[in-house]
Amino acid sequence: MNKKRLERKQNYARNIKIFLMLLNLLFMSYGLHAQVTIGSNIPSKKGAILDLNENIPDASNTQVNSTKGLLLPRVKLDVINSLSPAIPGYTAGTADPAHTGLTVYNVNETSPFVAGIYTWNGDKWVCIRDDAGAWKIGGNTGTDAAVNYLGTSDNQPLILKANNNEGLRISTSGNVGINTNNPGTSLDVNGKLTVRDVSELNLASSSVAKQLYIDANTGLLGLQPAGVQVASPIFFASTNRTIFSNGSYLTDFNACNDIILTPVNGDIELNNLGVTFDSGKNAFKIHDNGTYQAAAVLNFYFATANSGDKVFINVRIEKSADAGANWTTITGTRPVCSVDWNNGQYISVSIPLTVQPLQAGDLIRIVFNRTKAGGGTILQGSALTEIRLTNGYSTPTYTLSLTRL
Repeated sequence: MNKKRLERKQNYARNIKIFLMLLNLLFMSYGLHAQVTIGSNIPSKKGAILDLNENIPDASNTQVNSTKGLLLPRVKLDVINSLSPAIPGYTAGTADPAHTGLTVYNVNETSPFVAGIYTWNGDKWVCIRDDAGAWKIGGNTGTDAAVNYLGTSDNQPLILKANNNEGLRISTSGNVGINTNNPGTSLDVNGKLTVRDVSELNLASSSVAKQLYIDANTGLLGLQPAGVQVASPIFFASTNRTIFSNGSYLTDFNACNDIILTPVNGDIELNNLGVTFDSGKNAFKIHDNGTYQAAAVLNFYFATANSGDKVFINVRIEKSADAGANWTTITGTRPVCSVDWNNGQYISVSIPLTVQPLQAGDLIRIVFNRTKAGGGTILQGSALTEIRLTNGYSTPTYTLSLTRL
């Protein structure tokens, strides 16, 4: 009896050993294949290491294979670039590529975190949730302009591209640039600007010309409203003093020598152009490149030996682009003045308006002289007995206006 009982115990122990060996071989088989199915006993998919599959039949053929999901561990993340608390004592800012792909559900909603699924990318935690906190290509609803915005929260510009070509950039200082990566003003357009509705600016479709207008109160840019005068930057010089009288000026005029107007700083009455006075050249210096409109009026006092004598004079505005080394005429007139009183007469001469491109540093001056004929050998008109450049009959001695268009 004892012998039979001993044999049964030995058989039982042998069977247990065989079972354990088979179980060990089974686990070794799973390890060799490195693929596991959880939820059913069917083989895992070829491309999956872990296959969650209840293998529930689905009559609609939508390939539903489970009624349950994967419940991720809930973790309260501490720092966006730290693996803590997954790794206690982890130094923030230390790269850890070995844990790249580690995924948890974060429950910390303190900025910069939100509740949701986070994955470690080797350097920091990245939220992969898609909810109302993301900007969507189909638009968002329920936004609050006081809180929500499209842009960056660090010291980096916002760039908009199409076909990988930059179209617009907002710098970290808030300047907006088009076709420039370094906008220097609130709106910096590096290129041509097209305004399509210009029918009212076109004289072909309107008998009244209008200018573009910037409203001083609102800053809005548009067509000039009716009755509003648009002022361009202007320089205006005028004086009522006697600039010269007889003396060498009378001799020079009768000899047809050039006489240069000699202005002074006190002649300048209005200067929105930054024009300066060069006393060494008896000229005004242009400050900025641009297109300018120029005109002038001079008030002379002429006297001749006989009543009815004619005075031939050339009055002009000249420009120098090389600091006064050379001068060219940009506008002028050659009037013939009749002196009807031999004791003298005030005569105003207007220099016709001209529009000219001028560069910063260009010099502008007023010059006049008696004219010659016959190839420059014959004096024209009568000689003067008296000459003054002065004011008279409420007429200024001279005026010079420059308007930047």
